[in-house]
Amino acid sequence: NGDIFVLLFGLASSFFLFYLASFLTKTKEQAQILAETMTRELKTTEERLRFAIEGSRDCIWDRDFRSNRIFLSKRMSEVLDLEEKKDMEVDFSEWQKMIHPDDLGWILEKIQDHVDNPKDVYVDEHREIKRDGGIAWINTRGIVMERDADGKALRMSGTNTDITEQKRMQAALQAERD
Repeated sequence: NGDIFVLLFGLASSFFLFYLASFLTKTKEQAQILAETMTRELKTTEERLRFAIEGSRDCIWDRDFRSNRIFLSKRMSEVLDLEEKKDMEVDFSEWQKMIHPDDLGWILEKIQDHVDNPKDVYVDEHREIKRDGGIAWINTRGIVMERDADGKALRMSGTNTDITEQKRMQAALQAERD
């Protein structure tokens, strides 16, 4: 009786372990397939976003309020004709130096108002200073993407569009009318 019990217990344990191993193997395979599928979908989504941004000729920006740094995509270095055409991360004080001095005050107030009183989208048109001292007109759009438990802004992201040519055309039309 004891031998039969041990034999039956051993057999049951073996079947259980076999079932468990095959279940875990199948689950691992399913997890790998899911991970591969999600990776492919993520890559496709990233490519679509990259192509859309490149095609629109917009710059992506991302401000981290905790580190007080701003990421600017390569397109912004092209618009401002900076020496190195690359993605850049600058301190907020460095970014302020890029803004035309006559625009800086109202921009800082408008950003603070948006951060303190969330609205749908932050939008402004302002001037930035190019490497040669010329002016680039920029249309900025963005939103606060992340807040802490107290509602304090942690991250704000958006896009910049170079509207210099449109501003030149508007000025030329206005000059013709005058």
